[in-house]
Amino acid sequence: MPSPSGRYLSPTVLSDKLQVPKRVVRRCRHIRALCLRASYSKCSDSHSTYLKPEFESIKKVTGERERERERAVMSSPEIQSLSWGHMKVKGCSSSYKDCKVWPGGSREWDWRETGTDHYPGVQPADLEEILRKGVQTLVIGRGMSEALQVPPSTVEHVKKQGVEIKVLQTEKAVKEYNNLAGQGAKVGGVFHSTC
Repeated sequence: MPSPSGRYLSPTVLSDKLQVPKRVVRRCRHIRALCLRASYSKCSDSHSTYLKPEFESIKKVTGERERERERAVMSSPEIQSLSWGHMKVKGCSSSYKDCKVWPGGSREWDWRETGTDHYPGVQPADLEEILRKGVQTLVIGRGMSEALQVPPSTVEHVKKQGVEIKVLQTEKAVKEYNNLAGQGAKVGGVFHSTC
């Protein structure tokens, strides 16, 4: 779209001015239509270019849409099924023996990474990845027979970070996790699916 100076508002310039991603500018026909009518205004004292107020409503709408998409993507995935040695997370094609879940993702929980074993149990290092995701609640599944230990030092480490922690038998832990995830809580978890 031409400006008084003869320049065009490209998606790059427009996305910078609206503070939204370029892909939003390219995909939104309302923004493109407005671009055809828009013009630049020069501020003589600072030589900066700014957009007219009509862009503010678009900025507000596109910002809300992006936040909605982010919330949908960043919700905690549901654990679909649990049986001895197998866990299935919604949206994931593979199943896990032990798994870590957080808002927006999941992966296999490999005990060899941190030297975890049934005793001494879950280490703070096992939980760091999930805590960095900004969870408000962390659920730990200790196994079907609750053989996996959770030392008090690990519980204290989580609490010091301002995160609520729930340590339960794995079947109960999965129910609690799914309940919290269904309510839209930022919940994460580590689950052991055998003993």
